Amino acid sequence: MRKFTPTFNFAAYRVRSVDVDTSNPDEFFTFLVRATPIRDPQNEVILQFTTDLGGKGQRFQSLASALGIHLALDVNEYPGRVFTMKNGGEKHDDFASLEYASACLQADRQAFHAASAYAAQCADEEEAELAMASFAEAGIESVARRVARRAG
Repeated sequence: MRKFTPTFNFAAYRVRSVDVDTSNPDEFFTFLVRATPIRDPQNEVILQFTTDLGGKGQRFQSLASALGIHLALDVNEYPGRVFTMKNGGEKHDDFASLEYASACLQADRQAFHAASAYAAQCADEEEAELAMASFAEAGIESVARRVARRAG
């Protein structure tokens, strides 16, 4: 039997702290978000975001959205919140809310079960067709043997 593998390989994280570095030129800020996986709180991950004064960086906005924060620059709202991430958060679409990741996982499970049921149905039908073909071939051979015996 096939093994279930989700399409979206999200892992849940909790934000521990956010550090802001304002020493960059041209009014850009660097945000260092420290987060820990929910299942392994000793393993800390540091995500680095560079954005302008309006917090318009696409990755940064995606993280804020995944956390349910409407004003991305309100970094006091970040600690303690939970989000999901895939691929180390390299792209803007690597962040998602728990609800979205859960819905993706549920859809993947439903698709997996439907595909497994269909595969089992096809296997049963193939087995039945092979049995019928074998019966028909065996029946023809037995009749041919009887006719040959009577003729001989």
